[in-house]
Amino acid sequence: MGAAGGPFRRSAAPYSLRKGRNVTNENPVVENLLLGVTGSVAVVNITAYLTEFRQRLARHVRVVTTRSAERMMPAESIALYCDEVVSPDSPAARKAAHVGLAQWASLFVVLPASANVMGAAANGLAPSFLTSTLLAAEPGVVFFPNMNTTMWRHPAVSRNVERLRADGHRVVVETRSATEVATGETVDAPVVPPPAEAAAALHGVVEPTGGSDPVARSS
Repeated sequence: MGAAGGPFRRSAAPYSLRKGRNVTNENPVVENLLLGVTGSVAVVNITAYLTEFRQRLARHVRVVTTRSAERMMPAESIALYCDEVVSPDSPAARKAAHVGLAQWASLFVVLPASANVMGAAANGLAPSFLTSTLLAAEPGVVFFPNMNTTMWRHPAVSRNVERLRADGHRVVVETRSATEVATGETVDAPVVPPPAEAAAALHGVVEPTGGSDPVARSS
């Protein structure tokens, strides 16, 4: 459900890094949220998630995008809803600042998480700035997969999910009725939950209540 692509360009110069609006959450659950955004089709709704996370979850939000994500949702638009966007061609990416970003994050979330990025993270590969940042992060990254059913059921994807969990990361699996972009069919597929539910799941990660882990479910 992703798209191949190159750098987003504004006028004649490549887009690099954009400061967003500084909307402060006075009662944050976490101080610093780092959100990885990949080229899954759910990226078109990412601003709704950023709004929810700024209001209910984090004081500061930074976003790391992939090239395919920016082909569907320009970094300029994302920057309106967060503190900062680090795109593949930003100065931060060129300076190999992935370690600093990973250390800055109180909570690291990948939403939506494509099969490609999850596979790279599971196997210790770093072909992009986002996957380099994932490789520099401590265990505990939360992945929200979003892909078509055929991809999700592939044995390689299943192995990657189990490997991520074995490495100490968390994978939110929310199966709902959805229309597949590729076929136009309505099927039960792993999709990102609505913004409020995603925020609630992350609350459960940061402030566990002793009940069942909301992000440990599998389909």
